[in-house]
This record gives sequence, structure tokens and C-alpha cells, in this order.
Amino acid sequence: MSLAAVEFHSQQEYARGVHDLFEPLLEAYPPAKDWFCLDVGSGPNLNASLILAKRVREVVAIDFDDVSLARARALVSSMSQSLNVEEKTLAAKIRLEKVNAENMEGIADNEFSCVATIGGLRHCLHWGKAYSESMRVLESGGIFYLCGEVIMPQDMIDIWKLIDAAQGRNEYYWESRSVLEERISREPVQIVRAIWDQRFRRSLGAFLDPVQDKQSADRLREGAESLLRKYQAETQTTYDDGTGDLTFSYRVASFVLRKKA
Repeated sequence: MSLAAVEFHSQQEYARGVHDLFEPLLEAYPPAKDWFCLDVGSGPNLNASLILAKRVREVVAIDFDDVSLARARALVSSMSQSLNVEEKTLAAKIRLEKVNAENMEGIADNEFSCVATIGGLRHCLHWGKAYSESMRVLESGGIFYLCGEVIMPQDMIDIWKLIDAAQGRNEYYWESRSVLEERISREPVQIVRAIWDQRFRRSLGAFLDPVQDKQSADRLREGAESLLRKYQAETQTTYDDGTGDLTFSYRVASFVLRKKA
């Protein structure tokens, strides 16, 4: 399989995985057609925005990364010019803005009927600030679809933080269910639905291929492979004959939260 084919396959698998994480939340608490929604950390592919736009009045998609925003704008532009009526309709419902999730200056309190994120808070430098800001701009009684919070053993968190740092990224991981639940409950919310047993499957290469320094990548791979073997039953680690890489799943938690009055 060529490198381009492997990358395309990985992107397709990622998109399907994201869809499978988010849809159960919408089934548990279906959005209303007149909702005005905010997608926090919308990313280049606008996964949450596109799913929500099929169900609600309008979605404001915010991100703070210029590369992600450029790709998202190109996607919306392409859809708006499509001959496909559904794509044009969805594009017309999505508005893109460059906003820092940790400081949504310019967005009023109680602005949105719904806030959603698929892993968007995990990419923020300060998870707690982004979470608090998301709750601030959500109206009383509004719904927050908080999707894609990763739970890992602490030794796996340690190595994955090193992998992130080697790419110049910062991501947030939770060492236990209780720690995540306690952090969520610091804001005035009711947990309408909690799904603790979701799984997201990736290849190890998806994390390590972007690391520019080959020696660092090899050293990180050695440490990661050791931990994936240690937690093989938990991570369902297997060898992929097609790509020649290890694939594994990690535990993800997602929530439907209601902001208390």
C-alpha cells in the first residue's frame, strides 16, 4: 500500500471514528431545529459542525489555528459551490471565526443554545479555561456536547505527552474517570448522559510519523510499543499487516451536559 493510500485510509478511519463518538450524544439528547450552536476547536474537517448543521439552524465554528481555519474555509467554500444541494445547504449554515477557546472575547454570555466539541478542549493549553468559557457562552438550560475526552494510565500519559511535545503540540489526558468527573462538576452542570466506554482506534504511526527528528521518533516508538504491550488487553493492540504498524484503541469519555440556571 502506498504512503498516500495509507494516509487516505487513516483519514477515513479517523472520520468514521469521530462520527461514532459524537452520534450517540445526539441520539441521547437530539438537537432542536432552531438551535444556534457553537463548535469549539472545530478543526480543519469541521466534523461536529457538519453533523450539527444537518439538525440545527446555524453553527459558529471557532478555531485558533490558522492552518486548520484555512483548510476549513476551503472545505466550506468547496461545499458552497457544489452541485449537491445538501452540501450547499450545510455550507450556508456554518460560519467560521478565529477565536481562542480559552478567551472567547467578543462572545456574550449565554449566547448559544448549544455548545459542542469533539476533542477540541484537549488541544487547548488550559483545558479548564476553555471549559469555563464554553459554559459562559452557553445559555442557562443549554446543552453542551462534550465529546472525546481521553482516559489513559499515567505511564501512558507520560509517554504521549512526550510524543505531543516532539510535534509542538499540547494535549490533555485524564488518568481516571473520577478525576475527569470531578473537573466537569466544578461548573454548574447536570450530567444528562455520560458514556465512559467509548473506544477510538489509531495506528501508532499516526502519532509518530509527524515527529521530524527520526532519532526522537525511534526512541518514542520504543517507549510507546513497550507500554502498548504492557496494556495489550486494555488497548487491544494488534499488528496491522497492511501498514506494518501497531494499531490500538484508547478509552474515550463523552457527555451530554445541561447548564444549570
